[in-house]
Amino acid sequence: MNGQTYRSTQQDVDGVEPEDMIQAKELKSGKYSILAINKTTHGALNNYLAHRQPGPDEYLFANRKDNGSLTVSSANRLVKTWCKQVTLRAITGSHSLGKTFGYIQRGSLRSRV
Repeated sequence: MNGQTYRSTQQDVDGVEPEDMIQAKELKSGKYSILAINKTTHGALNNYLAHRQPGPDEYLFANRKDNGSLTVSSANRLVKTWCKQVTLRAITGSHSLGKTFGYIQRGSLRSRV
């Protein structure tokens, strides 16, 4: 697996609207996670896609070296850098960010049922 993760392509999110739910396959376990797309996420995703303009089969979050998928260590380094820039101490890397996101998503999904 070479530590690669975050393999979503532009095609995976094409046509997604607020309140939609998308499935993402976890590379390590092969399980699917359900992600609820809220208005904020939708807006941020549209801004990102307009700026980056990936092709349909290109990774949404590509590495700088060869446009391959982003690795776990690279994602972790980016998250740590961003959190330091805004002095956010509660998030210490991509793992804690993912856990926090999952916790919030779980609450969001429960409130919809």
